[in-house]
Amino acid sequence: MRPGDTIERLHGDRDRGQGEPAPIAAPGRRRRATAVGYLVGFLVGISTRAIVELGGYRVAETRAQSVGWEVDTVSTRDADVYIRLEGPLPVPDTATLKALLDTAGVDTRKVTVHLVPIYSVKLANIVCPPEGY
Repeated sequence: MRPGDTIERLHGDRDRGQGEPAPIAAPGRRRRATAVGYLVGFLVGISTRAIVELGGYRVAETRAQSVGWEVDTVSTRDADVYIRLEGPLPVPDTATLKALLDTAGVDTRKVTVHLVPIYSVKLANIVCPPEGY
């Protein structure tokens, strides 16, 4: 075996005469190239969504913490971003969150924020009326 033997086998150089052009790609190679192209596009889409979600999460988390709320989820569906915030009443001002997201480069035309007020009660602290009352 000599250097380049494997490459020559892949391209079929040994079976052709010197004057023949090299084939563009075997059908199997075209299918693999197409599959790789789809995979790369899919991964780029996932990466883009992950970057948007992470950026949206960081901004929303900073804003939520400043008003005593917390981020429950940040998700994307197609080009839309959904941010779900939970916390005590009153519901925080959303104009500030919008301005912060705009500054972070998030296209707020595609953002929906779900503000879910939470009222929590620790039942151990509740005094029940006496029976028969």
